[in-house]
Amino acid sequence: ELAQTIGAVADLLEGPAMSAAARDLSAIAKDLARTAALVEQEGGALQELVRLNDDIGPQVLALQAFVRTVAALVFTLKIESAQLPAQSGEMIAFAKTLQGLAEHARDSLDAYGATQLRLDATLRASAAAQAEFQGRHQQALAVIAAAMLGGLEALAERRARTLASLHEIGGL
Repeated sequence: ELAQTIGAVADLLEGPAMSAAARDLSAIAKDLARTAALVEQEGGALQELVRLNDDIGPQVLALQAFVRTVAALVFTLKIESAQLPAQSGEMIAFAKTLQGLAEHARDSLDAYGATQLRLDATLRASAAAQAEFQGRHQQALAVIAAAMLGGLEALAERRARTLASLHEIGGL
């Protein structure tokens, strides 16, 4: 009966359930290690997006200033064209077209600028949240993954020693 018990224990240690559990835990540990590495990459990517968005802001401001300049020139064109009776109708029509285009560009740039400001706030909040997560958990993820892999190695060694001892004791 002792030999049967020893055989049953040996079967459990070598069986598919134990092997599957070890494989699953190993896969989880490797996923945790990859996640720890990805957390750092995500932080860098978010910081790059914040930097790129920061570069866009001054460009939008420059375009808005340009559109204001065009609007002022159109206003001046309307005044000057009123003094030219022969071509004033065509010049005024041209000025109105330019004015409409300038207003449309201004409205579009204003809307884009507002959207860009919301994007900036969202990116900064996301980067801060990600940095906080990284600060709190990245090292822990790597430590847990290493501990799990180390524990699995130790378990495999103990299983091998236990099996060897069981074979020796049981004469299997």
